[in-house]
Amino acid sequence: MRTFGRLAFCGLFLLCAVFVTADSLLLVRAEPAQSVEIENFCGVPYTEGMLPPWVDAKIEYVYDDSTPRGTVIGQSLPAGSRRKLTQRNPKVSLTLRISLGEESCVLPNVLSEDFRTAVARLRELGFSVETVHSFGAYPKGTVFASEPRAGTLLPKGSRVLLSVSDGSPSVVVEVPNVVGLSRGDAFQTLWMAGLRVQTVTERESILPFGTVTEQSIAAGTRVLSGSPVSLTVSSGDAYE
Repeated sequence: MRTFGRLAFCGLFLLCAVFVTADSLLLVRAEPAQSVEIENFCGVPYTEGMLPPWVDAKIEYVYDDSTPRGTVIGQSLPAGSRRKLTQRNPKVSLTLRISLGEESCVLPNVLSEDFRTAVARLRELGFSVETVHSFGAYPKGTVFASEPRAGTLLPKGSRVLLSVSDGSPSVVVEVPNVVGLSRGDAFQTLWMAGLRVQTVTERESILPFGTVTEQSIAAGTRVLSGSPVSLTVSSGDAYE
């Protein structure tokens, strides 16, 4: 009888232990969970307040010439998918890719540089470079003009035209008419005629900004190659 009693006691103890263990497992499994749906963030401007509090966000910035700067262009979790939040895992990891817009660069000043050095420098920055050679007052092989002008902010891959001097021949040339041309076109026209620009003065005019309004030597005048010509251009401040 004693043996039977001991066996019964042991069996009852084991049974209670099984129930306690199972109950503990059920409690762990029954930990409350919240199901959340991942939103579609693509195509909208990114702001810090746009994300739900349960999102642990990682931001990646990339250049994209087809999307405005600051726009979300990708997310690591697809929109509409669902994730569960628990006390142990209260947040969802999400990576957002944000557009930096079109990659751009300020065009450096390469005037007076050897054209080979200037071309290599600009191509290294991502520009497409072309050159046009003409006689001028600068030493042979020297860059004397660029279009667009130095300091202009340009998208990577933009075309840049460099005017390169072929030297100054000792000949008489005729001064071209540059009144009405843009500053850049006037520079190039004069250089191609074998002349050089000495000074440029801005003055109020009803003409668009940068338009040449006067030249110091009248068109048609014959002068020595390399002679200086001063220009007056519109500041664009005057009104009719």
